[in-house]
Amino acid sequence: MSRVLHAGFHKTGSSFLQNEFFPKLENIVFVRKLHLGHLPILKNEEMSVVISNEAACGYPYPYTQEFSTERLESNINLLAINKVLIIEREFYSWVLSLYYQTLNEKHTWSLEDFISNNRINLMTWRAATKEIEDMCKNKGIDILVLPHHYLVTQQEAALDRISEFVGGSGFDIEDINLEKRNNASRYGQSTIAMYRFMNFALNNMLGHAIERMVKKLPRRLINDRLGIFLDKISPRKLVAEDVRKLMQ
Repeated sequence: MSRVLHAGFHKTGSSFLQNEFFPKLENIVFVRKLHLGHLPILKNEEMSVVISNEAACGYPYPYTQEFSTERLESNINLLAINKVLIIEREFYSWVLSLYYQTLNEKHTWSLEDFISNNRINLMTWRAATKEIEDMCKNKGIDILVLPHHYLVTQQEAALDRISEFVGGSGFDIEDINLEKRNNASRYGQSTIAMYRFMNFALNNMLGHAIERMVKKLPRRLINDRLGIFLDKISPRKLVAEDVRKLMQ
């Protein structure tokens, strides 16, 4: 039976697969947060298991772990994995999405500062897919690398391919909320400026008090009507090409 590790990466639709797809597949057991209570399931050789863990190779976020094949190999050995699923995103687009995520987490830096402070960590991820493929080949592990744009533009075909790979069945595309996947962030310069201002204001005691009172994080505010308005008045939007130029 299949022992599949969905190893991310971050910002490649992992939450969509974890929330909207894997739990709806038949003939598999889906495990999102692994703990000791799941060990009997993993030892049952008659059951196919999908374990989804974006941190299986490390964390690409600031001040955390660089990409690590050793970390991934340790997870593979521990969980008796025989298949690995990777969703791969174009590198510069991926870095831009990571930057936006850090704004969601109340960082105040510009794109330039984000890249400057995290360049070494980010670059360790650039060749991650090739390193994972080589490792899986050496260990005799089946691997599926699915382009992120395929998951975005051809949802049903992509989900069919994943279902076939993990050994699941029975999903109906009409039962899946595809809007949960389509949560693209806004990259307008006015939006970024507002994010940075709000994060700066919230990084003090008064800001925390206001945040608790209104019960809305900057992300929720900006992804609503305010964000739509800021998008419209932005002189331009950040794009993957901006990241490429800064990383040269």
